[in-house]
Amino acid sequence: MIVQNKTGIVHSIYQLAQIEQQNLNQHLKQLGLNPDQARVLDYVQAHPGTNQRSVATHLGRQAASTSNLLTGLSQRGWLKRQPVKDSAREKALFLTIEGTKTAAQIAQTFNQLNTLFEQGLTTKQLDDLVALLTQLTRYLEKVGD
Repeated sequence: MIVQNKTGIVHSIYQLAQIEQQNLNQHLKQLGLNPDQARVLDYVQAHPGTNQRSVATHLGRQAASTSNLLTGLSQRGWLKRQPVKDSAREKALFLTIEGTKTAAQIAQTFNQLNTLFEQGLTTKQLDDLVALLTQLTRYLEKVGD
């Protein structure tokens, strides 16, 4: 059995990520979204009532660019901002009905991509791969601390 070196592993993961990103961007473009917009809708769906600061942290973006992103999603009718009771400035974020529909389409896109990636593997290979990737992720998180 030939064992690839770590450079080979990194290269393979990078190639898979590139393929995934191209597929994802193509599907999101059909929905009229870019990846950050999709991530916001997905995040707000999972965390209704969240605030701009939490979204910015999730995206790894500055407050000003996050504000512009949220404004654009609001203008498109996918996101609404509601005042928070005890704060004059803070707004809670919620999806509109259209935003919820779009978030469901985003989830469907991810499910389709997942299916595409899984089709090339047997059930055992898939189980082994997920286990190995989980192990690698945990190791890298620990090493990174």
